[in-house]
Amino acid sequence: VSMHSSTYAPAPHKFEAGTPPIAQAVGLGAAVDYLTSIGMEKIAAHEKAITEYAVRRLMEVPDLRIIGPTTAEERGSAISFTLGDIHPHDVGQVLDEQGIAVRVGHHCARPVCL
Repeated sequence: VSMHSSTYAPAPHKFEAGTPPIAQAVGLGAAVDYLTSIGMEKIAAHEKAITEYAVRRLMEVPDLRIIGPTTAEERGSAISFTLGDIHPHDVGQVLDEQGIAVRVGHHCARPVCL
């Protein structure tokens, strides 16, 4: 850069300001190595098992309605639910007090929450 001209890097570098995310790239590599050492099949099996367990236990709660399929084969591991006429933020507060982390709100799913 001078008072009369500028030299720009070629795309895509000219659009990337600041320090490149070196630490994040190294961390991603370590995460991939770790997951590979366990095996994605084992991870998927464990995720399926804990999803099945969670759905089974949630179905025991009176007035709790699971949104979406109730089998692990038909759903992902995130489980959305409503609890009777109790406001989601109240449910979240009580669960938080018990050391259970949840996200509350509609999360773009308002039509299925009614």
